Amino acid sequence: MSTTPMSRAVLWARFNVMRHLRKPGTLAWILGVAAIAAVIRVAGGSTSAISNLVVLYAVPLAALSFGTSAMREEIEDQTLTYVFTRSVDRAWIYVARVLAATTVAALVGIAGALLATESITGGVRTVVAAVGSAAAYTAFFALCGVLFKRAASVGIVFAIAWEYGLGAVPGFLSQLTLRTHLRSLADLRPSNTLLARLWDPPSVWISGLVILGVAGVTTFVAAMLVRRREFVITR
Repeated sequence: MSTTPMSRAVLWARFNVMRHLRKPGTLAWILGVAAIAAVIRVAGGSTSAISNLVVLYAVPLAALSFGTSAMREEIEDQTLTYVFTRSVDRAWIYVARVLAATTVAALVGIAGALLATESITGGVRTVVAAVGSAAAYTAFFALCGVLFKRAASVGIVFAIAWEYGLGAVPGFLSQLTLRTHLRSLADLRPSNTLLARLWDPPSVWISGLVILGVAGVTTFVAAMLVRRREFVITR
């Protein structure tokens, strides 16, 4: 019985997830974030402090690491030719790689988010925000990996200048950042006193649609680029 491109992509994504989980670095990410969250919890830190750490810092950093390597890893390891000879469309291969990277980044977030739970509602919102953070940031940074040779540097500049810088501006401009919508999903107020006083978060539903939209659009655009682009493998 023949399989559909989507089903083959799902199998390829599962293979890549297992490959990630066999790497010591991946386990270090998951256990490290969980350990830091546990230390903050034992030291009497607030659940909002843990949620901030997980959703706005740990997950985006993990997404930067795993997302930018979604394609760059194959190029730098010179295994891209082998991957593209598989009986799966290039676009689906890319989607599978991004799904795998998103899953790993989400596991990093969930490991820390569970330690920030004091109520069912708060726990669910933190986990949803962590997964949303993984999906949006991983997809965006994976697109950077397709477009730029030094994708990690581009991602760091984006995180500092756009997300952190623009996210600290009160009013409408802050709503152009993922950080603001992730705060809305997780019900987190800004730590900056002035910004917290002027904080007028978008609705949870709008934030959810923005997060899904960023993840979906960036993944689609990058997949179409991967389907048509010729990648140069240097030896």
